[in-house]
Order: sequence, then C-alpha cells, then structure tokens
Amino acid sequence: MSKVHTKTTKKRILSAGLVGCGNAARLFHIPAFKQVKNVSIVAYCDLDEDKAKAVAHQHGGNFYIGIDDMLEAEELDIVAVFTRESERLDPVLKALQAQKHVLCEVPLFAKRGQNSVQPDDVEAARKIMEAWKKARTVFGAVFNYRLSPHLARLKADIAAGVYGTPVILNAEADLSAFCHVIDLLRWLNGDIKELFTYKTGPEDAKHCTASLLFDNGSLGSIACTSLLSGEGPTFRIEYIGTKARGVVEDPAMSYVLRPAETKEIVLWQYREAGYQEALRKTFVDLLAAFVESIKRGNDPVATGTDALRELEIAGAMHLSAERSLPIKIERH
Repeated sequence: MSKVHTKTTKKRILSAGLVGCGNAARLFHIPAFKQVKNVSIVAYCDLDEDKAKAVAHQHGGNFYIGIDDMLEAEELDIVAVFTRESERLDPVLKALQAQKHVLCEVPLFAKRGQNSVQPDDVEAARKIMEAWKKARTVFGAVFNYRLSPHLARLKADIAAGVYGTPVILNAEADLSAFCHVIDLLRWLNGDIKELFTYKTGPEDAKHCTASLLFDNGSLGSIACTSLLSGEGPTFRIEYIGTKARGVVEDPAMSYVLRPAETKEIVLWQYREAGYQEALRKTFVDLLAAFVESIKRGNDPVATGTDALRELEIAGAMHLSAERSLPIKIERH
C-alpha cells in the first residue's frame, strides 16, 4: 500500500502536535521543526505532565497529557508521534482516525520494545494501515538514514548500474539502529522473501543473525548486537554485485567502492560535520520532505508501508528463531 493519501493543503504554515517529549524529540525532532519552513509545533503531549509542560514552556505552545484532549482542542494538520515504540499504537490510530497527517518514529509499534518484535506487534501495525487507508492522509516513517549522503550515493550507484546484478548484501547493526538497517536493506535491494534466524542473549539485549533471500534472487545476512554501541559505527552495510563491491559505515563515516574491473578503491568521507551534526541534518531533510509531500500530494521519504514492511521482517525473525525454521515473509 503506497500513496493512499489524497488530502493536500495550500496552507502556508502547517500546525503540528507532538506526542512524546523524551530525548529523541528534544535532541532531534524539535530542533528539526525549528529549521523547516512552513511548519510549526503548536502543542506538546506526553503522559508525563512535567515533561510536556517543560517542553511547551521552553519552545512555546500548549501542553497536554492525553492525545484526545490535544486533538479536540487544537486545529492540527500534523501529529508527530515520537513516544517509546511500546506506546505508539494508540496515538497513531487516533491521529489517523481524526484524519491528520502523521509522522511516526520507528519501529512503528513494539509492545515489548524494539529488540523483541513479535507477530502480535505486526497485527497491530496492520490495524494502523487500515486506519491510514481510510484517512487518506500522508503517513511518514522516520527512516532518516535513507538521507545520509553515503547511502544516497550508494543507492544512486546501484540504480546507475555501477554494481551490476546484486549478489549478496551483508549488514551489521547495533540494536539501536536495527530497524533502520532492515529498512535500508529493503530500500537498496527490494523486499525480502524468506529468512532464517538465530538469537542468543537476554530478552532485552538479544544478539541475532539471519540469512536472507530477496525477491530478486540475491542473498544477504544481517547481524545485530548490543556490543556495537559506543565508539565506532553503529551499522555497516556491504553490497556485492557482479561489477563492484561497496561498503557504507554509519550516516557520517564512509562509503568505499571497489569496482571489479579496475581494482580501484574509491573512498568518500563525509567531512562537512561530525556524527551528531550529520545525523541531525537527516532529520531536518526528512521533515522538510514530509511537509512538501503534504503540500504536493506525493509520497514522503518513507511511508507507513515501509514501516510495516520493516516490522513484518522483524516479526518473521522472531518466529524463525523461536521455531528454528526458515520463515517466508507475509506481506499485508
């Protein structure tokens, strides 16, 4: 399901209500809203009243402890949901039922946390898709890593035929970036058809590895652990094609391209800013594209469908590890 929206607007300044006033909102999302033209946060909502009040006092706007009150009192164009993943279902559903444009953090929903996505989380996400279909508004997912300069360059090189036919994609990720890396594998190489997963470690910090079969016949792997946090890259993606091999590390580290014929190593190092500055820019660019999609009626950088696809893959990984069997991805 893509581009189900028909609701556009000619309003010069769009009004947004923000749900979830934690670290992600304060460090990345609110600063992004302040840098993007034609949109303004007018209301803040959080189950913790002190958080909502403090953020509203700092940045200006009304505060609420319930999304129902915010939707009733405010004339909003956008509801931005940046709560914990275990708390996203209710505000996203209610925003869509109120026919608001929605921008949601990822993963879309995970009752037990993003490190333990299970089939019932996928079923809940599919209810969100049905609500979106009825709302016919713009639904964006915060897969901001797609806007990393290195990944955009890799994507362009793939489209230009630099890599030839895809053969293997390998990925490593810290738990904090896991859902983003699943999305990036889809974005770079299309949907995953089937996978087989092993998991070890405690429930709240699983280590896992999965073998992947893509729809296009190429193979892949993804490994995830909590041990990659701290210094160094939070993810690494290797793309191997019949004509070249490439490696991207993090949104702000490097892209290395090794063409098979010339044996030349081409390295791009992103030096415009440090890691945090480069990461913040992806949030700004994603929000700007989201606002533009509302005005023009085109798809945002990543849609609700992309968020569902990521969750379906993560849920299949849980099933595979639990049953010790390969699992075919069921796509809604």
